[in-house]
Amino acid sequence: FFFNEPATTEIYTEQIVGSVRCVQETAFLQALVLMLFNYKEKYTANEISEFLQIDMDEVKKTLVSLGLMKERLLIKTPDNKTLHDDDKFEFNPEYTSKLKKIKINTIQKKETKEEIQETEDRVLQERQYLVDAAVVRLSLIHI
Repeated sequence: FFFNEPATTEIYTEQIVGSVRCVQETAFLQALVLMLFNYKEKYTANEISEFLQIDMDEVKKTLVSLGLMKERLLIKTPDNKTLHDDDKFEFNPEYTSKLKKIKINTIQKKETKEEIQETEDRVLQERQYLVDAAVVRLSLIHI
């Protein structure tokens, strides 16, 4: 099922984990990566990037969220905290959860100081128009 929201596209899938039916809430790219494991047992980060034709940085963020965070749906070989292009990933058949709904968080990109300043300037400019419009409406009401 696809649910389009303003900033994200989330996919809800139902799966039986152990003997409990649970719902997984994942981002679109996470769901694509997980679906790859229906066709082959192991993939390297490089293979996933080539197969999905997605930038390696995006693939790495997705693999970190699926294999190195709290909910480990993927098993990484070698088992360490660093991620290299030739690291192998496979689906974790031993994964269990007591929760009925599992949300797999995504890794957010760090913004530079320039990007943060640009965003703040844009927000302030947009708010200024709203403030000006509110002042005009108020002044028209009191005339």
